[in-house]
Amino acid sequence: MADAYKTLIQAAVPTSVAMVGSTPGVGKTWIMMHFFIVNTSGGMTTVQLFRNGTTDAYKWGGVVAIDAGGHLEWDGTEAFGSSDYLAAVASASGLYIHASGDEVT
Repeated sequence: MADAYKTLIQAAVPTSVAMVGSTPGVGKTWIMMHFFIVNTSGGMTTVQLFRNGTTDAYKWGGVVAIDAGGHLEWDGTEAFGSSDYLAAVASASGLYIHASGDEVT
């Protein structure tokens, strides 16, 4: 096994629920260790994250409000298998997610 600590996701958060990042395929997994979501808009915006799906059963936490110019930050350890993904939805445009961790091959 080889470890590569790197940026895993860097994307705009869509205003319709959609995938924002996924593991790069067979034989590779992720250990997400940190992410932040920044709000570049002029108003408060909400975000909802999903893991391996886009319906209520796949919600990863609750809806979070991020003030204009603010950010949401998470530190932890979350394993993603070779077919896993992270999806998100924002109430308005202007949110960007940046996630880092270990890509294991």
